[in-house]
Amino acid sequence: MTYRNDVDALVARHDALDAEVTRIQRDRDQLRSLIDNKRARLRLPILDNLHVASPCKEDWNAMSGDARVRHCGRCDQNVYNLSEMTREEAESLLFAKEGKLCARYYRRKHDGAVMTKDCPLGRTRKRRWLFGLGFLGMVLGVIGGWFALRKSPRQYTLGSVGSIDDEIEVMQGNFPARPEPPGGPADDDRLELPSGGIGDEVHHRDEPQVWRVKP
Repeated sequence: MTYRNDVDALVARHDALDAEVTRIQRDRDQLRSLIDNKRARLRLPILDNLHVASPCKEDWNAMSGDARVRHCGRCDQNVYNLSEMTREEAESLLFAKEGKLCARYYRRKHDGAVMTKDCPLGRTRKRRWLFGLGFLGMVLGVIGGWFALRKSPRQYTLGSVGSIDDEIEVMQGNFPARPEPPGGPADDDRLELPSGGIGDEVHHRDEPQVWRVKP
């Protein structure tokens, strides 16, 4: 009788282990599917399908922080500069925050492409923009020195300077809608982003504005 009870116990243990293995395999397959889904989403051109919400008048230059992220005292939240990140870093940040963040980025007007740190065209235009500012400062310095040497009692007013690069615009704000891949929405299992309206207002690079997240 004892021998038979031992066999029955071993069989029961075997069946329990089989059930546990089946459950673990099912969980593993679900996890693998989730990983593949997440990786597929990361390959989508998320940055090229961004939209921002309502703008505000907060100045990026008045915020404390560095080139990548600054803190807005009025909204009491961080503002991320996606154009100071690589494309992979920016998209990873968007997914990690599930779109619930305030961000700033530069994009080309003619095709809407977002300028990132690893974008060759973005680096070239940034160097041209900085060179243009330096050259402009040198010219203004020469003109100011020339007026000072003349010691003329007249007062002169220099005209305003336009945008150095009219092909780039700055966008700043939160992302009220989840990014859509080209050709339509993804499946229902995609990452959910906060709902809200889409703003149409954009600003030129020489007039940076801040886009606030709605509470």
